[in-house]
Amino acid sequence: MHADSAYVIGHGHKVCQDYARHGRINGLDYAIVSDGCSSSPDTDIGARLLVLTTELNLQYCSEQGFTERAILDISRHALYAAGFPPITLDPRCLDATLLVAVAWRDAISILAGGDGVIACLDQYDHVAIWDIEAPDNHPRYPNYLNDIIRRKIVESGQPWTVSGPDGVEMCTPKVEAFYTAFTGQKVVAVFSDGVKSFVDADRKPIPFEAIVRELLDFKYMTGQFVQRRMQKFLKAAAQRGWQHFDDLSMAAIYTGKEDD
Repeated sequence: MHADSAYVIGHGHKVCQDYARHGRINGLDYAIVSDGCSSSPDTDIGARLLVLTTELNLQYCSEQGFTERAILDISRHALYAAGFPPITLDPRCLDATLLVAVAWRDAISILAGGDGVIACLDQYDHVAIWDIEAPDNHPRYPNYLNDIIRRKIVESGQPWTVSGPDGVEMCTPKVEAFYTAFTGQKVVAVFSDGVKSFVDADRKPIPFEAIVRELLDFKYMTGQFVQRRMQKFLKAAAQRGWQHFDDLSMAAIYTGKEDD
């Protein structure tokens, strides 16, 4: 079992506000992506702070404790780091999504705050996809948990949803995390919503499900398997005249042996 990640700037951005990271802590493989809000200040830094704080928290987190409480702790610790002198950042820099996958003994758990995409590749290479979406354009960033006023404003909007292979699995206006767990999957991956920003040569949107499936079409499951696949896909996409205007990040855990 091992993990890998990759991220790349979108054609419409001057600074990449996505960040992805992977690794192993206390024997646990993990994969994380974060996507900063374009209209908030310094979210490229905030996304990194959120991911790095998640890594630190995973050292002390158990499978039973990997819940919405974990998201709250992470966001509070990241807020403290953002305000640490001598460099003090605007608290809104942490307006970013957070999707975390952790491989425990019997399952891979995912905790997601904000929008994005979750996908699984089973032993027969069948792909299953979950779409986390906020129709009111207010992804439920974990950072809203630190701001009562903004939280109430956002929660007065339309419900955000999680749609999977069996339909809508979650629908709520609240700022809370989505939790799910998988067993028996070959690959479990998390993506930023940059997978939804691809257009073809005629500037027509490409269904994000097609992008996800191509990004999961791994040839070798060794080393930097996500980085390698993303670079190969982006090269092929450019040759077709495809572009992605939003930043793109992806992190995945492979459950087999690295030399398979």
